[in-house]
Amino acid sequence: MSTLVTVKFLALIAMLGVAVVTDLRERRIPNAVTVTGASAAILLAVFGVGIGLTSSLLGLVVALGVTIPFFALGALGAGDAKLLAAVGAFMGVGGLLPILLYSGIAGGIIGLVASTRRGVILPVLLQTRGVLLYTLTFGRRGSRTTIEDPDAQTIPYGVAIAAGTVMAWFFPISLGGTL
Repeated sequence: MSTLVTVKFLALIAMLGVAVVTDLRERRIPNAVTVTGASAAILLAVFGVGIGLTSSLLGLVVALGVTIPFFALGALGAGDAKLLAAVGAFMGVGGLLPILLYSGIAGGIIGLVASTRRGVILPVLLQTRGVLLYTLTFGRRGSRTTIEDPDAQTIPYGVAIAAGTVMAWFFPISLGGTL
């Protein structure tokens, strides 16, 4: 790993580390963390570190495009959406799918562990069934639950995004082609 790629990795890890700590402590990820991280990623791309500027900007925009609907539906926090956008700026559009896959797996594991520890695994699984049914039937059946609902069982998804990003960095998934 070249010195500049090491700098990029350390900047990414620093952003993710601060995001994880604040997400665990306060259940929010401040704009200062995500904006600073995205700015650092774009600045590094301008200087030719790792991915190009176009891929960095596309990674940021595509990540926002993927997460904004989930935020609008109340399934994801704004800080999580912005964190993923900043990660997209670091990793580029080509790195987003592995990050989303790994983050989804990490989020599922965190959710199962948290639900089991809270003693609410069965209600969570039943509610998940209701939300999936609601989504698949376009609101005709099931129930719509958001992270704002008082009974919602939430997790600090920034932790899952951080875990997924680190996994994608060290274990990239090649889907062929270039972007």
